[in-house]
Amino acid sequence: AGSKLVASCEIFKNGQNDGGHGAAQWQAVEAFCSEDWEQKVAEDPLLEAGDKKLDLKSMQKLMRARVDARFVDTYNKLFGTKNG
Repeated sequence: AGSKLVASCEIFKNGQNDGGHGAAQWQAVEAFCSEDWEQKVAEDPLLEAGDKKLDLKSMQKLMRARVDARFVDTYNKLFGTKNG
């Protein structure tokens, strides 16, 4: 078996309705993951990033985290297997 994806925009978005922790995680990463964020920026200029901001696709790619295949069993024991 290969590495296990444990964090991504999709995982955080899908988990936003999984209780308070899921909602808080989505709120924390939404600016890095959501196309809807641009609308929020248009409504509140204080949310706008600087001139060196990364494009959305780059941010979404950077939000992906994996557990090395050698440690997947340990990860599953500690955190369960919900995300794969």
